[in-house]
Amino acid sequence: MTTETTPSTTLTDDLADGRHVTDLPDLLTIDELSNYLQVPKQTIYYWQKIGSGPKPFKLGKHLRWNKRAVLEWLHKLEAA
Repeated sequence: MTTETTPSTTLTDDLADGRHVTDLPDLLTIDELSNYLQVPKQTIYYWQKIGSGPKPFKLGKHLRWNKRAVLEWLHKLEAA
């Protein structure tokens, strides 16, 4: 007996335009996050300023976003 599973179609798996979560590195740069979310970098900086959006952390003098935190943030948006 064989069981087939269907791929999930949530935001956190595969997006309609072919972007895949598995293609993302564990730590995202502003450019990678901007590209993945398809929003301008200024939007991400604005979110950071007002305390919204996925939370970045400093790696030396550079901002990085943890992929898991970004996906959790997206999941919360989906559920709302």
